Amino acid sequence: MVQEVLVHTAVRAVMEQRYGELIRIAYLTLDDGRTRPGALLATARKVVQEAAERSWAAPEPGRTYAELRCAVAGCLVAGPAMISRFRLRRTAGPSAQNGPTLAALRQFSPHERLVYVLVRIEGLTPDDVADELARCLVVTAADVTRTLADADAATGLDPGDQTAELRAFDPTVVRLRPPPGRPRRRRLVVAAVLGVVVAAVAVGYPVWRQAPRPDDPILVKPDLWRRERTPDVTVWPTQGGRKWDLALLRRARDSWLRDARTPPVGRLYVMYAGDLGDATTVIMRDSPGERTAPLVAQYVERPLSRGVESVRQLGIGSYDLILIDALSNRFLVPPWRTNLRASPLDIPHPRWRDLPVRDGVTAPLPWSWFDVRCQFYVAFQVADRESYPPQTITMLASHVSASATPQVTFRVPGPVRYDDTALDNSARWDGVRALACAGGAALQESADLRVGELWRGSLPDHAGPARIFTVERSGGSADQGDQALLIDGKGRPLGYGDSNSDHVLWADELAAAVWWWRAPTRRWYLVVAAAKDVPRYYVLGELGRHEPRGRSLILSGPRSGPDADKRPVVEVVVDEPDGDHSVITP
Repeated sequence: MVQEVLVHTAVRAVMEQRYGELIRIAYLTLDDGRTRPGALLATARKVVQEAAERSWAAPEPGRTYAELRCAVAGCLVAGPAMISRFRLRRTAGPSAQNGPTLAALRQFSPHERLVYVLVRIEGLTPDDVADELARCLVVTAADVTRTLADADAATGLDPGDQTAELRAFDPTVVRLRPPPGRPRRRRLVVAAVLGVVVAAVAVGYPVWRQAPRPDDPILVKPDLWRRERTPDVTVWPTQGGRKWDLALLRRARDSWLRDARTPPVGRLYVMYAGDLGDATTVIMRDSPGERTAPLVAQYVERPLSRGVESVRQLGIGSYDLILIDALSNRFLVPPWRTNLRASPLDIPHPRWRDLPVRDGVTAPLPWSWFDVRCQFYVAFQVADRESYPPQTITMLASHVSASATPQVTFRVPGPVRYDDTALDNSARWDGVRALACAGGAALQESADLRVGELWRGSLPDHAGPARIFTVERSGGSADQGDQALLIDGKGRPLGYGDSNSDHVLWADELAAAVWWWRAPTRRWYLVVAAAKDVPRYYVLGELGRHEPRGRSLILSGPRSGPDADKRPVVEVVVDEPDGDHSVITP
C-alpha cells in the first residue's frame, strides 16, 4: 500500500511538471489537419489521463517521465477514440499557426508523426525511439531516419528550426466552450447556406481530384496483349484493386520522378496497383523507346514509409517475374504465363510446387526456399500460353526486388534453331544448381543464361566422374562473359574456364577448357573437351604442344599451390567446321 502511494505521488509530480509536454506529444501525433483544434485537445488530454491511470493501476517503483511518455505513446498507437469534432467549437488557438513544419507533419501518418515528435521535441535518437516503442510498435531506427529525412525534404528547414517551431507551439491555449443554446434565425440561414456549399464541395472535390490529367500514368487495357502474336512488357495489362486510384498513382509517379539515380524516361505505364498486407504497392514502367529496354520501378506505401524501393531494367520480350511483396515472397506474373510452379534450388532433385495466381499476383513462397547459398534464388517454370505446341519456360527469381530474373535455356545437340527451355532432367538440374548455388554465375545482375552439357567423363587421381557445362549470357546490363564450368558427380564446382561459344552457333561445334586444382596431389590439371563436330583442336603453351585424337584431353601441370596466378600459361586452338578457328585462353 505504501509503495502504491509512493508511485501515485511520483506520477502526479511528473504530471504537474511535464503535463504540457505530454499534451504536445499527443496533440501533434493526432493532428491530421482535418480535425478541429478543440476536439484534438480534448482527445490529447484524454490520452494523457488514460496513460496516467494505467500507471496507477499497475504501479512500478521509480515511475519516471520517460515511462509515462512511453505509456502515452502506447495509447496513441492503440488508436484513441476521437471526441466528436462537431460538438466542440473552434476558437482562437494554435491551429491557426501553419508553419512549414506543422504543415508537413500533418501529411504524415500518425505513426510517422509520433516518431518524428519523439526525436525533434523530446531529443531522442532513432535507436532510442525504436527501443521505447518496441512494446507497442514494430519500428526500426532506419524507419525513423527515413521519416526524419522526408520531413527535412518537405519543410526545407534544418532540424534546429523544426524543433524551435514545434516547441513554440502550445496546444494548451485552445479554449473549449459549448455551442449556444438557441442560435438566431440569421445564424440558422447562414448555417444552412454553408451546409449546402460544403455538401457541394464534398461531392465535387473527389470528382475534380480524380479527374484525369495529361501527365497521369497510363493504364493498359486487360485484353490488349491478346492482339499480339508475341506479347511482351509493352502490353502487360494493369492489374490490382487500386488501379483507379489516381491520387495513389500520382504519388507513385512523383516519387519516381524525384529519383536522381534512375529517373524514368517518357510516359509512365502502370503494371499493378493494389494493397498487399499492410502495404500499398504500385509497379510502373517507363517508355524510353524501341532500342532501349524500359525501367520498372516498385513504389510502396507503408505506415512509416513511402517511396520507390527498387528500379531495374526489364528487357522487352523477356520472361520476367516481378517481385511485388518481399515480406511474403509474392510475384507479379503476366497473363500469358500459366501453370506457374516453383522449387528450391539447394536440393539434389527439384521439388516443384504449383503456385496459384490471383489478379496477377502469386501465392506466397516459404522464406526457407530463398537460401543464401543459392544467392537467394528459386527456380520457376511457367507455360507459354501463346506458343504452339505449348512450351515450358524456366527462369530464376530472387526475393530481392532489384535483382535480375534470368531465363535459362539449354543447348540441344544438332543443327536445331531453337534451344530447349524445360528443366526436365537431372543433368540440367545439376547445371542450374551449380550456377546458382556454387557461384557459377552472379545472378543478381545476370542476363539470360544458355546452358549446355559439353562433356562427361572421369577425372584422374581417382577423383571420380565429372561434367563440363558451357554458360552463355545475352541481353544483360552487367559486364559478364561466357564461361565453362567443371562439376563433380554431386554437382559441386571443381573449376572454371573458357569456351568458344561466342564463335559458334550449334552445340555440336562447342569446345571448352577448364583448370582444376587437385588438393591431394597439389597439382593443376587442364581439362579440354570438344563436341563431335569439332574437326581438330590442340594445346599450346608452357605445357607443350598436345593434339588429342578423341573428344577430351586432360593434362597435368607442375606441383604448386592453389593460387590461380601460378597456373601454366596455355592456349587451346580450335578449328571449326567452316574453316575458321578460335582460341580459348582458360
